[in-house]
Amino acid sequence: MPLQICKSLNAFQALITGQVLGGKPVGLLRGLRIKLGLKKNPLPPLPGVEIGRHTYGLVKTSFWGAHEKSPIRIGSFCSVGPGVLFLGAAEHRIDTVSSYPLRLVDGKIRNGAEAFSKGPTTVGHDVWFGARSIILGGVTIGNGAVIGAGSIVTRNIPAYAVAVGNPARVIRYRFAPDVIERLQALEWWEWSDDLIGERVAILTAMNAEHFLDALEPDGSSGRQDSQG
Repeated sequence: MPLQICKSLNAFQALITGQVLGGKPVGLLRGLRIKLGLKKNPLPPLPGVEIGRHTYGLVKTSFWGAHEKSPIRIGSFCSVGPGVLFLGAAEHRIDTVSSYPLRLVDGKIRNGAEAFSKGPTTVGHDVWFGARSIILGGVTIGNGAVIGAGSIVTRNIPAYAVAVGNPARVIRYRFAPDVIERLQALEWWEWSDDLIGERVAILTAMNAEHFLDALEPDGSSGRQDSQG
């Protein structure tokens, strides 16, 4: 095993066990959790919209056509670039003479709804949306996915896929299939803020496979402290 990996694993084990590193208590790292960059969602409750903890970058104009019959659900720890748009019930019929919402009179819908939805829009956890990407209604985007800037998502995107273009297509996956499966089982986004604060160094410094190798020998996933 390369020396650098050994050092990383040893440092991680010290973080978990509370051993001393360099003559200083590792517990000092716990003070960093206030400076993690964990962001509080400033949005007030919006009809038909659910947003997980520490997801950032969303504003009121990020959503169009969301309501209880066409909900938009976004998980925790998602990074949303400027100008990203999520569409709910925003589809127009194109099989009629006109696609214009002629039944919309004086701001009120007459004789039935004009716009319709293809179903709920569901986004997993730890998803990164590049600037000005557009997510159409009725799609599901898996945990850990990356949506390239300016992309238009018209169909489901698997977990940990990198998707770009119009329409967005998967160009690669962030990790090997076995690593993706292990990350999905780990569900680190369910950890408490305190636990994430204690493990931030290895969450952001070690690659995913080495991180999982270091964390899993004792079967610990941190889920037992997920509600703290």
